[in-house]
Amino acid sequence: MKKKKLIAATMLLAITLSQVGCSNVFSDYIDDETASSIASLGKSFAVEKGTEMVSDIVENSTALISQMIEESKSPDDADSSDSVTGILSSTADIGLMDADGKDTNYIFTYGDVAFAAIHWDDHWKIIDSYLIENSSDMVIICQALIDVHPIHGADMENYRTADDMAYEWLQHNLAYEFLPEGNAWREKSKDVDFNPDDQGKTFIEIYEERTGKEFNFKEIMGK
Repeated sequence: MKKKKLIAATMLLAITLSQVGCSNVFSDYIDDETASSIASLGKSFAVEKGTEMVSDIVENSTALISQMIEESKSPDDADSSDSVTGILSSTADIGLMDADGKDTNYIFTYGDVAFAAIHWDDHWKIIDSYLIENSSDMVIICQALIDVHPIHGADMENYRTADDMAYEWLQHNLAYEFLPEGNAWREKSKDVDFNPDDQGKTFIEIYEERTGKEFNFKEIMGK
């Protein structure tokens, strides 16, 4: 995704989130200083333009979020200078190991934090995955997992790639950021479960399939 396109969409989203009280993190795409500037600009722009304009943006937030998610599906379109370097250089960096010798409960480290990864059938699940935000590091971690146990994709014939697993992980992180505290789906999003059925889907699509109803940002936020 081109940085200027993301910044334009993010500025509008910053305006929305400044009204509904939800924080937003875009460290996978832009640096912290830029993200902070966008958030400040969004708040000041909302004050300047008044509540009527802000109300319109809130009304259309679901479409805006959908657009940003769709654009995030094309990482090859991004300028190399737009990416944020992670802390990992290889799968060996996380020290993935079988914690109990049962080939189910694994542990790995990221920075100074230990994470649990659980494997069963065609699933991998990372506990508290929302704490990891860098997309390039997500890819390396996912590769480490499937090096040990490959898992099938939605067609149950081909195997998942680290890239498409990282995309699913990003969807969980987006859901955790956008949804309000106390929301059941936000709690589910704190751990990423690489489910074959969810391959390639946005968190909005997953939400609608699970609940059987249309995702409405304004309604979910209680506004």
